[in-house]
Amino acid sequence: EIDGVDAASLPSRQSSVEVLRDIKFKLIDHAYFVRIWSTRSIKSVVNSASVWKPDTDLSWYEKLGRQKELITLGHFGVTGYLQPNKAKNSGAVILSPKVLQMTDTGAMGMSGTNRHKSILSKLLPHPIRFHMVWSKVQGKQHLYAWEAIPPSSNFIAMGHCFTDTSSPPSVTDVRCVPKHWLVKTTVVPRLVWADVGTVGRSGSLWTVSTLNHLVAVPGHNPPENDYYDFRCKKFFCTSDHRMVPAGN
Repeated sequence: EIDGVDAASLPSRQSSVEVLRDIKFKLIDHAYFVRIWSTRSIKSVVNSASVWKPDTDLSWYEKLGRQKELITLGHFGVTGYLQPNKAKNSGAVILSPKVLQMTDTGAMGMSGTNRHKSILSKLLPHPIRFHMVWSKVQGKQHLYAWEAIPPSSNFIAMGHCFTDTSSPPSVTDVRCVPKHWLVKTTVVPRLVWADVGTVGRSGSLWTVSTLNHLVAVPGHNPPENDYYDFRCKKFFCTSDHRMVPAGN
């Protein structure tokens, strides 16, 4: 086993599979967010909370000759109204919300950009649609929680997406992850907010996994679905899309 990855999943020396060393992935802490919703407009609410999405408008940029892209895998939520990177959980620990950074040193010029997009669409495809799992329609601002539906069982949607209207998010807002890049998380879901004291269908918001993605569930019991973490924090991939751990 190498950095949490089964050695059997890596290409052998005799294999014709190529490691794409000009493309590197890294989980990074993110510091820029757009608020989607908060409990400020619900006068009867007992506890405060807010829901945020990563701001990745500058997600495709060049730094020191290297093309980088920030990839959204889900949305975030906190108790209170601070941005997720400044908020603390119940244990007074900063949440450290994460996004996936893709560095592509081979994406030079128009042909390189097209190559980059082609690789990204194969490795981390967008979902095919969204399914609404819960909503809170109270106060001046409403909240709708959506589960992304991956294009096949080979991919996982890491966390829920949220909107303040009944229209689903754009499928381009988030990407799915190859299932074989992941392991089931051992992190216990942590409660962000339960809609105690509100009207309508009851529900609650929870953070899951080490990435601190937000999910919504009807009722106030913890979510029972499986959630996932990446096998390693820095990695390359092979030409057949397998993960290869990267050093520092």
